[in-house]
Amino acid sequence: EVDGLEGGEEDFDSVGGVAKSPDGEHLYVAASASDKLAVLSRDDADQGRLTISQVLREGENGITDLTFVSGIVVSDDGAHVYVLNDEQAGALTIYQRDALTGALTFQEVLRQGENGIDVLDRANNLVFGDSGEFLYVIGELNPRFGVFSRDAATGSLTLEQSLDAAFPSQEGAISADGTRLYTAHFFDGFSVYDIDPVTGELTFDETIDSADDGDIALGIGAGVADAFYLPQSDDTLSVLTDTGGSPQIIQTFQDGDGGDDGLSIPQDLAISPDGALIYVTTVGAESVATYSR
Repeated sequence: EVDGLEGGEEDFDSVGGVAKSPDGEHLYVAASASDKLAVLSRDDADQGRLTISQVLREGENGITDLTFVSGIVVSDDGAHVYVLNDEQAGALTIYQRDALTGALTFQEVLRQGENGIDVLDRANNLVFGDSGEFLYVIGELNPRFGVFSRDAATGSLTLEQSLDAAFPSQEGAISADGTRLYTAHFFDGFSVYDIDPVTGELTFDETIDSADDGDIALGIGAGVADAFYLPQSDDTLSVLTDTGGSPQIIQTFQDGDGGDDGLSIPQDLAISPDGALIYVTTVGAESVATYSR
């Protein structure tokens, strides 16, 4: 629970997505179990304390598609927030964002099966390309990826490519140079796609399986030099390097080895803005493990 509107409190059951504004002043949290999207404001004067400044609820004031939210991203310019619903009749909702207050205003919604859109059926993740010009939709139960171009003036999206994925994937990350998309498989390993710098379109490059069959890639993080990071269900964190050829594992951390006791059932990871620290959330250890680069 966090401080809510008018001094109350707000529960967040089954969080389906979290995103931070580029200026770090606001956090967007979707609670799938209660069908709502909250805007949290950060108070620098009070050690970063978060307070809810707005709550959007399913069925109120024309708001829809807040059930089964699986992903949220904020555009690099901070002007729009994109919310992905992973139902079979999936939807991608666009909200205008107030740069000062962080408040959201509904703009439009794109739906599976409408206007030629065929990439939102049980899609699971959203990731912006390096330039912020293209938005990638990652499919999990329906292994299909979508490439949308973004109009910087309006925030509207246009589907540019619909691609059959090599494997169902639950998360994606863009390389530091913006030329590759890495996707963590729902079952085993990860895939690499090349990104066209002009059109943003994807071309499949290769799939790399885990060392042990059946290990689930639980997240993926990139954007630091030529390295990316892969936590897996065998309680490991692998560090890989990609210099344009086939990615290679250069280091692996194992829960219980060398005093490392923070990788029991890793769930996800994040990278600090300066790229100096890697944070891994875990279910088994109920902790956040921090690694320095």
